[in-house]
Amino acid sequence: MQIKNRLNELFKTHRLIFWYDGDKEYEEVVKDLDIDRVKILYLDNNEFGIKVEVLTNKEQRYLIYSPYPMPPDKDNWLLDLVLSHYEFKADKISEILENLGIDLSFREFVKKYKKFFNSKKRLEEFKRKIESQNEDEFLLKMIAILLKSEDSFEYVLLNAFEKGIEELEKFNLKEDFFKLIEKRFGIIADNLNSLKLQLFNNYFEYNLKGRSFSKDARIFLKFWMENVKFRELFKEVSREVGKELNIFEKLKNYKIEDIIRCELFEECEKYIINYLVNNFLDENIEEIIHSRKNKIWFEGFENIYNALLYANKLLKFKIKEVFGFDGWIESYANELYKADFYYRKYYYFKDKAEHIEILKNIDEKIEDFYLNEFLRVVNDEFNKYIKEYKITQNHQQNFFENHIKPESNKKLFVIISDGLRYECGVELNEKINSINRFKSKTNYMISSLPSYTYLGMAALLPHKSLTLKDDRIFVDDKDCTSIDKRDRILKSYNQKYAALSYEEFLKMNRTEGREFCKNHEVIYIYHNEIDNTGEKDEINTFQAVNKTIETLLKLIKQIQNFNGYNILITSDHGFLFTKSPTKPSELCEKPKGEFIKLNRRFAIGKGKEDKCVVKFCGDELNIKSVYDFFIAKSINKFRIQGGGHRYVHGGATLEEIVIPFLKVKYHRKEDVRDVEVEIIPISHVSTNIVNLTLYQKEPVSEKIKSVTLKVYFKLNDEILSDIEQITFDIKDEYEENREKKIKLTFKNEIKNYNNKEISLVIEKVKDGTSFVYKEMKVKVNIAFFNEFYEW
Repeated sequence: MQIKNRLNELFKTHRLIFWYDGDKEYEEVVKDLDIDRVKILYLDNNEFGIKVEVLTNKEQRYLIYSPYPMPPDKDNWLLDLVLSHYEFKADKISEILENLGIDLSFREFVKKYKKFFNSKKRLEEFKRKIESQNEDEFLLKMIAILLKSEDSFEYVLLNAFEKGIEELEKFNLKEDFFKLIEKRFGIIADNLNSLKLQLFNNYFEYNLKGRSFSKDARIFLKFWMENVKFRELFKEVSREVGKELNIFEKLKNYKIEDIIRCELFEECEKYIINYLVNNFLDENIEEIIHSRKNKIWFEGFENIYNALLYANKLLKFKIKEVFGFDGWIESYANELYKADFYYRKYYYFKDKAEHIEILKNIDEKIEDFYLNEFLRVVNDEFNKYIKEYKITQNHQQNFFENHIKPESNKKLFVIISDGLRYECGVELNEKINSINRFKSKTNYMISSLPSYTYLGMAALLPHKSLTLKDDRIFVDDKDCTSIDKRDRILKSYNQKYAALSYEEFLKMNRTEGREFCKNHEVIYIYHNEIDNTGEKDEINTFQAVNKTIETLLKLIKQIQNFNGYNILITSDHGFLFTKSPTKPSELCEKPKGEFIKLNRRFAIGKGKEDKCVVKFCGDELNIKSVYDFFIAKSINKFRIQGGGHRYVHGGATLEEIVIPFLKVKYHRKEDVRDVEVEIIPISHVSTNIVNLTLYQKEPVSEKIKSVTLKVYFKLNDEILSDIEQITFDIKDEYEENREKKIKLTFKNEIKNYNNKEISLVIEKVKDGTSFVYKEMKVKVNIAFFNEFYEW
């Protein structure tokens, strides 16, 4: 049918068409041909008769078919007619050329790869893909089809690495594949392994020495690293090449300043981490870690990097001179709490890390510093002023009077998290402020002494007096040792007050929750993941802190879902915790006397004050009691039987008695956004390497989020340079400190666009995808093109 259609078209402009079918491939086809108003003549030693007929009947159209090759010119009686009319070729090669609509000059090319073009499916796909007529273009499309790849050179190469090139060998395309690579990269290779080694070694040289023998090869590897689909393949190949090139040993010949630029190999990440482990007090550690953030291997080592960062912060922490009880409280709330935060975050990231054995030596230094140079020093000094303890305005016992009563015209939600110490509250505050439409402000209160659950919970309820009876605390003579009893106490104050557990509150659906909240004005929600874990599974205390923060964030979102807008968050007490078991230096003998309650940090009863304890009477603590209260000095723990050495509370350290107080409000207006980034405009480019300056317009904060950008040049869908990924997360107030400079290198293809406009594109990376953030037109005006080398 295709031959008939072709002939029909040709007979519109030709009266005589000659067809020499030397291989008799189409003899049967011709017998079945029926072309309107065309007479078919068969050449078979009848040339004279045919010549007479066609010259006599000048109105008739003829197809003159020969099942033999065309004779030499000297023997061809019809040569004059053949030359003056049309010779039809219907051999397979001609048919393919005709089908593809490509020039007859590619006949030998098609003949060479006839096996490829024999497939109708491949032929049709090739026809759809070709855009320009040159052999390199054809070869690239053919290889793409065999590898089931996208058309671009980069994707063809990635698919070759993923699938191998056996399919190319079947179709005689392997040699052409490597010739294309030589033309593009200047790399001579005849197998994939050699190609991989040269590609990676080229980029490695660039990372460490700032030069490479092939910029396009380097740009390709950069593209590969940035490609989500092929990223795991990159890591697999990189590991193989890293071993073969013995990268870890090679790195020993370079300075750390050079190595931190290396991004290809996992060995680079391990080498840098080894360096930081041995130099974790390096003043540039934060800068080094920040420089690794957008590197391909960072994610697998992020927890170790963060652990090292917090170890560095803790071990460089300085304690300033402070005087007086109030001075120490203020100092802790403003600055000293950070040491507890750094200690906790070190272990949080260390426990999540994949290679924790590397941090073993740092653990000992962390423990020694935290226990002996921070906890002991700070609380020994603070303990000198502990008898200045009194019930002030910002004391826990005044919570209801100060913060609930004045807000009686608003619906209030009060979250009380058992054991939420101050530094945990500060982190919670930051996370709340990062949530759209929520604003949180943190302050502190002083907890009751002894700093234990039943007393702290009682102090937060409406009351006129707190009374100790038989080891229990009573609020205005009402027992408050359970949530149900606290609910009754609240309702005795106001029937529209209520108390419930956080599990109950989170289980409510939208309808139930809104109905419950509609019927109440003040709702106390009790939460206890930290204290519950600390008492039963103390080694996992810090994990419980992280879980607590997650749960409290769920609670405030649930409150908003139930139309709540005003939330107060506080705790009953803080806690002391060390990862290492209790040292003998922390233990002291329990006081002598008769006691109704005794734990590691305090005792209640009758006895004498000694060098290990501070004694308070009930009046000093605003508690009605016939008994006295004995608080272990500083971080000391009473030597008593039973577990519970690491996680303790009840004493009077800053960690135990400075508790967080957060005021959280929900606003309808959106208030979280990404930081704005501008680029210094350029109108043209005149070199193969382009230096760009981007600047962050404002500091990053809780409400203004950091952004990660990708920057590159392109025209239409063709990327013309390498792609640089850069994160803007600077908190500095000074504008000049928020500038970042990057360097983009053009591919060799840029020479095809000289004196033309291309686009400088900035994409924003978010949730695993990217989209165009800014774009500007730039004219290419390059006088000298560097084909391969980067020097």
